[in-house]
Amino acid sequence: MTRYRTDRIEPNEHGQMIGYTDWIGGPSISKVEADCPDGRQRWAYVTGEALTWSSLPAFINNGKAKVTGWIGTDEGRWLFHPHTDQEPIQWKAAKRNSK
Repeated sequence: MTRYRTDRIEPNEHGQMIGYTDWIGGPSISKVEADCPDGRQRWAYVTGEALTWSSLPAFINNGKAKVTGWIGTDEGRWLFHPHTDQEPIQWKAAKRNSK
């Protein structure tokens, strides 16, 4: 199981939960409940520094498979975008918070 440090979790205006790590220099986003391409919400774990002003590298667990990609916002909603160089994704049902 992957472990990421999250000191606090807060909802945004759309009800999506956002995990923050309180670290040197202020809070950083560590994980986000993001909308996936199949319409379900899953935890997306941030894996590094921001790639651009509006995206963060991240991965989600899809069953036993790890799907890498990035997260960004669209009108305040967090969205997960998988990388296109991966095998075609057979999305599994999310265990919690599915729409």
